[in-house]
Amino acid sequence: MRALVEALCSDACAGRKPGTRGGQEARKLVRDALRRAGLDPQEQAVPGCNRANVIAQIAGDTARYVLIGAHYDHLGSDSGQIYRGADDNTAAVAILVEVAQASEEGVVIRRADAEIIPPLSAGRAVAETLLADCDAQGRLPEELQMQATLLVGLLEQRLA
Repeated sequence: MRALVEALCSDACAGRKPGTRGGQEARKLVRDALRRAGLDPQEQAVPGCNRANVIAQIAGDTARYVLIGAHYDHLGSDSGQIYRGADDNTAAVAILVEVAQASEEGVVIRRADAEIIPPLSAGRAVAETLLADCDAQGRLPEELQMQATLLVGLLEQRLA
């Protein structure tokens, strides 16, 4: 989890401002982390602004899905100062990778670029959706671990 947080807060991501080279690097890091977690992430383009959400589904034999999400963008940089944003919101993005690894079925993992939740793509059957938006701003590392544990427990209850 720490490695992903550090990578998203690195100079290469330059604060992850939506639509920038740093934002695109962050999107690549998120996509790669989901692949390492055993998922097949897809990008959902946000028209007209060079941004994309990253979505991965853990399919299952279920009529309902749990949707969990976190935004991976941040403020970017200004006059050489990089706003790294570990607590807004890279820690929550890393938690979602952990949740993805611990989940078995019926989960849609969504990483938003620019904190906006557009509608799910047409044709996706979601009979019952629970949105647990992880935004780790202002929380301590111990609380982040507890939040991940609670989310995994919630997923297990909903899918049982």
